[in-house]
Amino acid sequence: QKGQAQVAVDVISRALASNNRVPDCHYNMAFALQTLGRLSEAVGYYRQAIELKPDYVEAHTNLGNVLKELGSHREAAASYERVIALKPSAEAHYNLANAQAKLGQLSEAVASYQRALALKPDLVGAHNNLANALVAHGRSDEALIHFQRALEVDPNLVEAHVNLGTILLQQGKLDAAAAQFERALGIDANSADAQANLGNVRLAQGRLVAAEQCYRRALELKPDAAEVDNNLGLVLTARGDFEEAGRRFQRALIRQPDSIDAHNNLARLFLSMGQGGNALDVVGRALDIGETAQSKALFVQC
Repeated sequence: QKGQAQVAVDVISRALASNNRVPDCHYNMAFALQTLGRLSEAVGYYRQAIELKPDYVEAHTNLGNVLKELGSHREAAASYERVIALKPSAEAHYNLANAQAKLGQLSEAVASYQRALALKPDLVGAHNNLANALVAHGRSDEALIHFQRALEVDPNLVEAHVNLGTILLQQGKLDAAAAQFERALGIDANSADAQANLGNVRLAQGRLVAAEQCYRRALELKPDAAEVDNNLGLVLTARGDFEEAGRRFQRALIRQPDSIDAHNNLARLFLSMGQGGNALDVVGRALDIGETAQSKALFVQC
């Protein structure tokens, strides 16, 4: 509790040397190791605590949390399911839903988020993440309700403002979308996602200078954002700065080599520069990734 996790490890080690059959000792050792970032070691101690005390809810919960941090989402889900079997709670259903979402089990995740909200209607993270799952499931209208509910509970939730704005942008409601991204930036001026998405609105509005400013700021905050480089390339192409536009599309492809959009945009740029051969090579790579209608049309143009 005093932040001396390594000292705690040393003390608990002596306790375990005296008696290694006490579940709480294993649990506390695991928690101290988790605090130190020694996650793989923590897993072993949580498992030992559970072996000695199979209904140890806190150990199952923290084991799931550590497994989640390690990227073992299937095992984490199993731990959270065990927690629900022992002691159902909104948080347990929420944790399970997050693991299911990571595994791509969207229908199951939606159901688990809904169970969490049935137990705790103001669980803001569940509203936000349920909305994300609904978007991925193609149910954007339902998602809007939960993003709005999340913001009723926590008006300063930047992620919910950005997510709500993204749906509004997809629906063509540009002014409403811009308002959400501006609110997000009012809360956190360093939100790269809000900057990038505000740039998308300005690009859709034809406000190229404003879009460029947003994209450049987003890249200052998040230099490896391939989609932002790609979109900045579109702005530069529209402004006639073909040289930098080409560099931006190529940077996007270095970070995201399977981006069909970036390939197509680079091909269009080569075509506008009269470099049909280069354009054809790029379109060929796009078609290798996926035969979209846009890529086929560009191939014919080349």
